Parts: sequence; structure tokens; C-alpha cells
Amino acid sequence: MSRPAEKDILNVSMEEITDIRRVVEESDFPPRYKAILLTLIEEVVTIKKTKREKQAELERIRRMLGPSSEKRPKNDEQTAKEGKKPPPARNHGRHGAKDYKFSDTIEHPHQKLKAGQCCPDCDHGTLQEIEPRKIIRLIGNAPIEAELHKPARLRCGGCGKIFTAALPPDVSEEKADASANSIVAFFHYGMGIPLYRLAAIQRVMGVPLPAATQYEMVEMLWTKVVPVFKALLHQAADLAPGVR
Repeated sequence: MSRPAEKDILNVSMEEITDIRRVVEESDFPPRYKAILLTLIEEVVTIKKTKREKQAELERIRRMLGPSSEKRPKNDEQTAKEGKKPPPARNHGRHGAKDYKFSDTIEHPHQKLKAGQCCPDCDHGTLQEIEPRKIIRLIGNAPIEAELHKPARLRCGGCGKIFTAALPPDVSEEKADASANSIVAFFHYGMGIPLYRLAAIQRVMGVPLPAATQYEMVEMLWTKVVPVFKALLHQAADLAPGVR
């Protein structure tokens, strides 16, 4: 069965539903038919209410994560039509070290020389440590990476009891870390990337992450974020009673 076109969908307001309910209650329909119609009306009201609440919650989360879409920058031709001069190009897409948030900073000491040694060129000066060079290297990784933890196990040769090493406090038994749940939610709701597309990227990068698993990860994040968000709303209402 094909999905109905949007123009064929009849939008009904809550006021109209209330009027329809009153007309049905006052009609001469048989009691059985009247009960069926009233039940169907209540189902429609419940569906519309649930949809509104979900859309409101999703909109709040989108606002928390940031804008879900970006405006396309105007090209030089559009700028010229508006009577404005195009801004001069700056750096031609180049960025300095201060523009990056590095995942790791690796120091490389000199292989032969150290500060305080005599200069091998002039034989009378002393080498002094100065600010190192900065070489930026971009490393490609999957949006979600996988770690393999292998707690050691020991088995007694006499009684057969197995002793397993405990995991560190920051490593839980849950497969998805909170940071992974946040990344999936940010990519989907913040950047507008469909779950199936992120699943395809992960599959190619060797870290499978099906769309169904992503949905469960977002749902897990939802259960933890929404109570905090509602608590913040209550605190803001207490601080500013006149603002709703």
C-alpha cells in the first residue's frame, strides 16, 4: 500500500475534534457504533498529543546540540548582484595550530643534541632550548572507534575455579560508551546525517554500527539527558518565576 500524498492528508484541529465528539454523542447512532466512533476519536487525540510531545522533546535536544543545518555561503556572483564587493580571500583555507583541538601532542627530542651542549658547528656556543616547530598531521579515523579489553583469567588446576581480573573504574561492561552515544546523537540530530549513512561509514571503516544499534544508543542517551534537561528547566523556572 503506497503512502498517501501530503495533499491528500486532512489536517484536523483539536477544536474540530471536540466538535465531532459532541456531534457523535448527541447523534442517533446505535450505541455500538457510537462507542466505536468515540474510541477512534480518542485514539486520534492520543496520537496527535504523543506526536506533539515527541516533536517538542526532539526540538529541545536539537537546540541543545546546536544548529541542525548550515546556510550555504553566498558566492561571488550572488554578492555582486546585491551590489556588494566580495570579501578578499584570507589564508586560502589554511589554518594555524591555534585553530585545532589536537587529540594528541607528541614531543620529538633531538636524536643527537641536548640543551647545554656545545654547538657542533662553531665549537664555542652553547645550545639553548627554544620553542619547537609545529607540524600538523591530520589522521583519519572512524567517527566511532572500537576498543578490545581482555581481562586476564586464571584457572586453578585443582578445583577448577576461575579468577578474572577486574576492569578499571572508567571501563564498564556496557558495549557503548557515553561518548559514543553522544557522537551518534550529535551526527544525527546536530548535523542531519541519517543513521543508515553513518552505518555505511562505520562498516567501511571496519567498525560495524547498524542503524538499529544507533537508535538504541540514542534512546539510552535520551533516558539520561531528558531528566537532567527537565531538572534544569525547573531550576530556571524557580530562578525566574515570571518566565515560562
